[in-house]
Amino acid sequence: MDDNGSNTLSDGEQGSQSGSEVDQLMNDPPANKCFPSDEFFMLSTQMTQLKTSQHSLWALHQCLQTARNILQSPRIRQADLDCVRRFFREELYGNVDKVLQFPQASKFGLHDAEEHVLETLQLLVLVAAEAFEYRTSLQPSAQTLELDADLQPVAQSLLHLFNMHKPLHSEVADAEVPETTVEFNQLADQLSEKWALSYFEDNEMEEGDVQNEEPMVERHRWLTHLVNLFGHVGGFNSLLLLLRTPGNLAFPLVNMMTAVLSQAIDVASAQALEKFRQVATVVLEHLAQLVAADSERLANYGEDRTYHTCQILLNTNLPRFYEKDPIQPQVLVQIKDVQCTFVLKMLESSNFNKLLSGVTECKSMLKGAVKDQKPPDSPCSLQVNNIALYGRKNTLLLSVDVPVYHCIVLYSSLAGHMAPDLAPLGMHSLLPC
Repeated sequence: MDDNGSNTLSDGEQGSQSGSEVDQLMNDPPANKCFPSDEFFMLSTQMTQLKTSQHSLWALHQCLQTARNILQSPRIRQADLDCVRRFFREELYGNVDKVLQFPQASKFGLHDAEEHVLETLQLLVLVAAEAFEYRTSLQPSAQTLELDADLQPVAQSLLHLFNMHKPLHSEVADAEVPETTVEFNQLADQLSEKWALSYFEDNEMEEGDVQNEEPMVERHRWLTHLVNLFGHVGGFNSLLLLLRTPGNLAFPLVNMMTAVLSQAIDVASAQALEKFRQVATVVLEHLAQLVAADSERLANYGEDRTYHTCQILLNTNLPRFYEKDPIQPQVLVQIKDVQCTFVLKMLESSNFNKLLSGVTECKSMLKGAVKDQKPPDSPCSLQVNNIALYGRKNTLLLSVDVPVYHCIVLYSSLAGHMAPDLAPLGMHSLLPC
């Protein structure tokens, strides 16, 4: 206190206090002022190099390594996280796809390039696992839905990585996993739980081959190793945990994560497959609720009401979990029931785009029923009759869309599933020749 009774400080005291405040601010920045770290500037520079460098594989490797360092930080700074999200959103999927589209192994160049490719793919797996583990720690909010949009390219990259039909996997299908790769040496002996098993294919023996040669050969060791690595570092556990509460996730991310699990089925162990199916059942129940409520969450683009994501989930991703399971055919029937309800909800809509999506899905479903020529009591056949009978009961002919009804009668007739109640409508004379 000075002579006038005020609490002002002297110049020296002011400087000392100001310096201590700055030091405290730098050491423990408040939540609303998170300064970027060195990794932020490194990743920003590496992203620029990734766009311009002729050695895109090397640049992608550097970006993934820096992104992993940021995600492994015990206290992620907001600026750093935003930079990682921008990398996911703008650069990740396109550059990963370039690696997977590699046309020939001979183009790897240097003798150790195969090892470098595998190390880069391993880094992708580790970064994806870190990203989804970070998502499990967050509570549902508007911000997490924005993060879900940036995680979609991560899941999409994994979906393509686990696809054994990609050119890169075809080129290295018979190759061994290089033991010089860093993560292989560190983790190969620690795999207590196998998420993927060795994949065997028929040995296509040419004329003159020895008759006692092995009829089956092991292939896709790289793919098996990458799937096991993703499971070992907790990636699958994070996906399973998130999908147990699909209502807390953005619907497109639910579809993409389900697709990753369904893609890994090709090499999945029996234990892993059982876990995948349990979660797929939860996703199907959630989807059935959304369809029954005609939820707008199913629409891809808001008011445009396109339903491409929901169609993929119903027609491709969910059925893959059960196509080779003779014990649970009722699940496929349930999927068909949800699909039928989904189509009928769209055909009832007064919105043109939504109605058009219903027409497209209806035609696709009925064409599939005709192509498969299922017996009359099969799920596809029941779908055809359900939609045809619905059309008569709800005067679909008069009030919704005449061409849709023509399609229903035509395809159900071709499939041999014409419902008797349709005959009095006299629709046969209106069918195109």
